Amino acid sequence: MWRPDDQQLLERLEERTLMRALWRRMSHGAPPPSERAAGLVHLLRQTDEGARACERALDGEIELLVSLVRPPSYVGLRPTLVHHLALWHHAVARALPPHARGESEEAWLQALSAWAALASEGAYLRGLAEAVAGDALPTAERDAVAVDGARRLLAELEERALEGAGALDDVTAVSLSVLARAPEALARLEAPPASLASEAARRRRHLVDATMRPVHEALTEAQARTEPGEAHLAALAAAVRVWRFTSHDLELERFVVDQATPMAWELYGHKQWSMLRRLDATIAPAVDALAERVGRDPDLFAYASRVAQMLVFRAELLTTLDTQLETVERALVLCDTHRNGRLVCADLLSERALRRIETAPLWDRKRAALEARVDTRRAESLFAGLARTKRAKEAIAREGVEP
Repeated sequence: MWRPDDQQLLERLEERTLMRALWRRMSHGAPPPSERAAGLVHLLRQTDEGARACERALDGEIELLVSLVRPPSYVGLRPTLVHHLALWHHAVARALPPHARGESEEAWLQALSAWAALASEGAYLRGLAEAVAGDALPTAERDAVAVDGARRLLAELEERALEGAGALDDVTAVSLSVLARAPEALARLEAPPASLASEAARRRRHLVDATMRPVHEALTEAQARTEPGEAHLAALAAAVRVWRFTSHDLELERFVVDQATPMAWELYGHKQWSMLRRLDATIAPAVDALAERVGRDPDLFAYASRVAQMLVFRAELLTTLDTQLETVERALVLCDTHRNGRLVCADLLSERALRRIETAPLWDRKRAALEARVDTRRAESLFAGLARTKRAKEAIAREGVEP
């Protein structure tokens, strides 16, 4: 006779089997956790959807169960299930190899979501803390331990990454990404604690600073030299590598521009065009990214002039008139009052006006002069009185067109 106790025993065995299969799937075969983790499967199995997922998993199709363990929202989930999900994802995140970047980030983010969601379940947590600690801890400490799971996770992410930050290792990369994506994890909650997002941002900033420490040291050593050279370029190249590693951190874009600007001016002043060209090539990705941000975000207006100047330097280094004009026009879009940008643009427009006339066939000179006049008039509006503009206007007049 099949007794209720037999059914319960079978279900417990199935749940342990499913837990181990789920763990293998999500942890890349790491050693399994305690059999108590099967409580997660037990709780999921109590819903119709969870029961179907477990049946399919017993038949070898585990992906539906995996999807239930990664809920898109934690709103409305039972506190016991949320607690099991927090423990499960936290364990998976710790077990996954760092090179499994995508899955590792997802596990940390799910753990953060679950711990943050659990923090709002005050009654459940107080009851749990009382059952575990009793009177061994003061009430205030007991409550703090119960609700601080998300903050402890953020601290763990930072601590794990600090050791390898200077080497830009995979652990650091995962931590940086998860801390940056913390708002994404908190969006799975109905009313996430506002302080968690700011704490994640603070810890990420600290971690970015740690990744930049070797760069600061290299720059300090390079700046002790008399003039810009290979050491400066190497340090800025390292800064750009860190910028890429941190998924294009805004503060590092500012840092690169701030450090490169005085170096560029010194090279420009000494007409060291080859070195200036190498500097531009080294920092161009970060400069272009900051230029795009400045164009989108009025709050970054303070950097408009500095980024515009770096684009003006580039325009003067380019070898074709069209690309020079395109680049300096980008600079003026960012900062239309930039003096050097206006001067260089006016000079280039005047050069284009002269070329229009000089390269036009005799029978088409008047049309060319009319087109050239558009350039010279804009040149005058940008920066009046340039010698090249004056020559272009004289060439226009020789074709019988009013400049």
